[in-house]
Amino acid sequence: MLRLIVFKMHADSFQPEKLLAVGPAAKVYRGIETATGRKVLLKVLLQDYEASHPLDREKLQLLAPTLLQLRHPQIAGLITLLPTEDEFALVYEFMPGMNARAFAAERQPSPTDLRALAVQLMHALLVGEHLRQPHGDPKPSNLIIADHPGGGLFLQVQDWGLTLTRAVQSPETLWFRAPELHSGGSPTTQSDLFTAAASLFCLATNSAPAQGETVEEILSDWRVFNVNYALSQMRPDLDQSLRDWLAWLLNMLPQQRPQSVAQALDVLMAGMHPGFTYMPQQAPAMAPGTQTAQLGASSHPNAPKPRPIVAKANATTSNGIKKSSTAAGAAQPDASVGKKRSVGRILAIVLLNVAALGIVGFFLWPMISGGPLGAKISGGTAAVANTQSSTPASTSAKNVSNLALADTTSSPSKSVTLPAKASPIPTATGSGVKGRFVRISLPSKGIINLAEVQVFNGSENIAMKGTATQSSVSWDGTPELAIDGNTDGDKTKSKSVMHTNGNARGNPWWELDLGQEALLQTIVIWNRTDAEFSERSIGLSLEVLDAEKKVVWEKKGLPKPNPSLELAVGQ
Repeated sequence: MLRLIVFKMHADSFQPEKLLAVGPAAKVYRGIETATGRKVLLKVLLQDYEASHPLDREKLQLLAPTLLQLRHPQIAGLITLLPTEDEFALVYEFMPGMNARAFAAERQPSPTDLRALAVQLMHALLVGEHLRQPHGDPKPSNLIIADHPGGGLFLQVQDWGLTLTRAVQSPETLWFRAPELHSGGSPTTQSDLFTAAASLFCLATNSAPAQGETVEEILSDWRVFNVNYALSQMRPDLDQSLRDWLAWLLNMLPQQRPQSVAQALDVLMAGMHPGFTYMPQQAPAMAPGTQTAQLGASSHPNAPKPRPIVAKANATTSNGIKKSSTAAGAAQPDASVGKKRSVGRILAIVLLNVAALGIVGFFLWPMISGGPLGAKISGGTAAVANTQSSTPASTSAKNVSNLALADTTSSPSKSVTLPAKASPIPTATGSGVKGRFVRISLPSKGIINLAEVQVFNGSENIAMKGTATQSSVSWDGTPELAIDGNTDGDKTKSKSVMHTNGNARGNPWWELDLGQEALLQTIVIWNRTDAEFSERSIGLSLEVLDAEKKVVWEKKGLPKPNPSLELAVGQ
């Protein structure tokens, strides 16, 4: 049974009810105010050694008086701080919903909805402008969206000012940050407008306008990003005035953006439907006293999903959420009992597997060492050696997956590169088209990083018989890694993710040449899964081309593979 966190000085005021997420600086709970029964959001700060991007507690206490003044339906207001000797928590107003990134992945807002959400976001920023307290980080994961009981969508801004108390910013913050802040500038109205517009672009397209693993890569993306062109390709249903307004806010030079939130809001309102009026509504809320599930580690389906904290020594729960060993121990004080009980079971399973492998190996070894299979393995290893000596951006990938069978005992701590999952027969099968080339590209400048691309003819994955090329190579992400049979998208662990260079000119692409035309019925794209880099695979274009390189089938604006995306070819 999980140990409930109790705030020692305020045990009678607020109680955690359910763990929603673990972020880079805090554990986020839905809780209740015991006196009223109303739902609240509790952000319990992690200790600095546990947090990847900790918050400065002293700065938080100094900033609190200003944050407590921020009151508006479009803002998740700070109710109080709960600083104690052992715990430090922030208590906010709670609105059930999902963050903008999750919303964009599930639903595409209509042009009318997107404009209405933009108006609500501007009204939230207007409060900060009046109090001379910019938000500093209105990125997508800080924007919560819900269906309002009165109709339409409702937006609320969270975590006001918290970026000011963080010395090192998270990757998502860096992607959406205004250029001047990367140079050490302080948050301003203009920087808030820039980030807000970038977040609205993400909400409209389910993609980030600029990404990278370094500030230099991110700024390089911003310099070539053209929001008008990107929206014309990805959201042609949006009117030109809204595209121009977003381009105005996304100007690289802060002095060429609106000089105030009020000015930006006036121009936005001028393009609204003649009958539109902004009337602040009360934020959607869970009724006081609503019965909810017991506190647990499973995430609420509509909760924000920030990056989980992974300590050096970590454990993985049954639902895949990684926790630090200290947190796991605190949540399950009787875990040692379970470990003792499971040791015998694990040992028995290991012994049975070893015995089974020994029996199988006895019969198969003659075939492996001297038969056709042994020859195939040798050929595969040779193919890998040839691949390593060829040009990085154009390499053969035939039999590369057999590399996993070589050198399995060189180091006891070295894991063998094997496919994270078997290649199952896809569930989506189309009528198919005849093609030779499969091309994946981004319509705007960015980075493509994919774990695997599978091309099925019936139940056979023929992609591994082909040759892969790509527009550029970065971080050792050569093109054949996307057809090596390894679907594990954790690049740091599997080292099996192709990766283009974000600084390269032009739109990135990856291409597979099957060598000859074949019937293609299903294509499965496996995404990179570590950190927040999976967001790069939003809005990809997929083309099947014949031997003459003429497009015979295509799909544009693909949703993010999570972690994979099946496409029935020909439909």
